[in-house]
Amino acid sequence: MKKCRITVVKKNFYGDIVKKYSNLGPEFGHCPLFEEGQVFECGRDMPEGFCSWAWHDLHKFVFAALGGADFNEITVPNFSREKHKVVACCTDGYRPVVFSIESFDA
Repeated sequence: MKKCRITVVKKNFYGDIVKKYSNLGPEFGHCPLFEEGQVFECGRDMPEGFCSWAWHDLHKFVFAALGGADFNEITVPNFSREKHKVVACCTDGYRPVVFSIESFDA
């Protein structure tokens, strides 16, 4: 049985975009739900404590990985250095989080 490991690679924050396009205050910053290096393991269900918005963006990669997708050959050759590992991010335009998703045998 395959499972997936989702690792938080990087948290970003675009203060200039927040200032230009929102009414959010200066206390608004990086995503408070994740920490760089944090690891989640899952099957087809969202991991406990995971952001539902990020899951919506990532679940297609998780399902592909669980199904044996070769991310090295998907759309663009050499898209990923490793066959069963891909990098993706949530679509929060102010503070996106980048994740590594990899499948493994449980």
